[in-house]
Amino acid sequence: MTQHFDYIAFFDLDRTLLKVNSGKVLIRRAHQTGLMNTRDIIHAIYLSFLHKFDLRKTVQIVSQMPNWLAGISEQKLLDLSEKIVNNELVDLIRPEMQNVIKKHKENNARLVILSAALPYICNPIARYLQFDDIICSELEVVNGLFTGIPRGRLCLSEEKSSRLNDFCALHKCSVNDVYYYGDSIEDLPVLDTVGYPVCINPDKKLAKIAIKKGWTIHKWV
Repeated sequence: MTQHFDYIAFFDLDRTLLKVNSGKVLIRRAHQTGLMNTRDIIHAIYLSFLHKFDLRKTVQIVSQMPNWLAGISEQKLLDLSEKIVNNELVDLIRPEMQNVIKKHKENNARLVILSAALPYICNPIARYLQFDDIICSELEVVNGLFTGIPRGRLCLSEEKSSRLNDFCALHKCSVNDVYYYGDSIEDLPVLDTVGYPVCINPDKKLAKIAIKKGWTIHKWV
């Protein structure tokens, strides 16, 4: 029998559920284990620099980040990601967010990770937190190997908002009854869509807008 939920609560992953950016942890560990070479780590640092100083559109930057995976076995990334989640990331889940999750569960909410991160990180985190669904970016895989390019549109900014709307329509839930927890200006289209926008340690651009709009803001360590 299909479980009935009273509403949906969506959560961004990086720097929202987690205190850190999971992509950076993944890249660091991939380099340490030899899955990623030095040339590719230098390129990743360069892309991070472009993003930090807003020198190129986020979508353009993020779409290049999986290039280093071209030719690598999907299973190797699955194995590495499981280790990273179990050994590091579960300890970096914000304790305050665990309290929020508990409250939503008690109120019979459907819990969904909505993130630009990859399923190799999102899936084990969702299992650990007993979430109901994940919506995230995906990578193209052919014959068990990564091609180095995304599969479909990356799940960020307007695309993230579009996927939230589609998910709500599928589950016959009004967006006015929906919560979304995010941290970045890239989350603005989603936060603008839902009835209950919540900003977790928002960046400067998002904080300015959130204050103006009267959105809930939490500043946690």
